[in-house]
Amino acid sequence: MGHELVDAAEEPPLVDFLRGVLHGQIRRVETKVLVRGGSEIGTAVVVVNSRRRQSEQGYLADTVAGARAAGAARPERIRIAGSEGALFDAPDGVFATALVGPCASVFLTDGDEARLLRTANLLHPP
Repeated sequence: MGHELVDAAEEPPLVDFLRGVLHGQIRRVETKVLVRGGSEIGTAVVVVNSRRRQSEQGYLADTVAGARAAGAARPERIRIAGSEGALFDAPDGVFATALVGPCASVFLTDGDEARLLRTANLLHPP
């Protein structure tokens, strides 16, 4: 069965955190879940568009160096939608992020690293 991007039942706590950290800088937030053929469990996909162009560090830990600076232990490189980003452990699983355009970052969260990696490979550049 194929994959589909569906509306999230609720925004993950990450969205509240980003709104607090980036107060006034966010233009738009989209939260979806990538699921496989009718499943109710999948990877949260959060796309944040800024009101202005982002630096190479983006919003928050969009690179391995940025992830280290933010305190992530052992971040790894990952490609999301054609852009290099960072993958690291989160309290409830794994977290990945990348700057995917001049004003946009994508954040992926999942309790299952293999599923998150599949999602990262399925996403296309904007």
